Amino acid sequence: MSKIFERIGKCWNDVNPESIKPDDKVVLYTLIEEEKFFGEVPKNGWNKQVRNTKNIILVKRNSTMTTKAMCLNGFNEEIRDATDDLCDILSEWHSLLLSEYNEDPPDKICFDNIKGLLTSKDQSVRNKIAEIAQKLGGVTKEEIYVMGLYKLARNRGAHKGKELKRDVALERLNIASVCNMSPICIQGFEKCINFINDA
Repeated sequence: MSKIFERIGKCWNDVNPESIKPDDKVVLYTLIEEEKFFGEVPKNGWNKQVRNTKNIILVKRNSTMTTKAMCLNGFNEEIRDATDDLCDILSEWHSLLLSEYNEDPPDKICFDNIKGLLTSKDQSVRNKIAEIAQKLGGVTKEEIYVMGLYKLARNRGAHKGKELKRDVALERLNIASVCNMSPICIQGFEKCINFINDA
């Protein structure tokens, strides 16, 4: 079968032929280069070209939603690994936040886990979180919330538990951020990375 690739960010990823839509553009590389809409390629001719092991086919999606969905579903292993690394960094930052909070909690209310702490409705708890987050890199309430959603949405349960140097961690953030990460989330992760590397 031909190798079929699609560019996502800086990476080329394998594509399943069935995922290509009629209005996606395809480029078939054999001895010549010819670009046309997939819908204009005769079905029997397409199947013949896909089966040809000497071909390379590149796909340019008409809709970025398809690309984002593949990216979000962990289509690219490097992006998945970078996402896991960011979740590890956030877990480490959360551990620092929980530990700092429990050292001097308002109303002597301690928490066993970060989820309980971050979902507390008690205003004195929320104020203390904001105060500690400022000390732990200047992370805002909104950044804490958005990074938490990011981790929840992408948590695959695989945590390497490794520490990354600042430049490596920032590169992992750069890789993971190609898949629809908000600027607030990126800014929050940068603060966590910088704080953890300075600690």
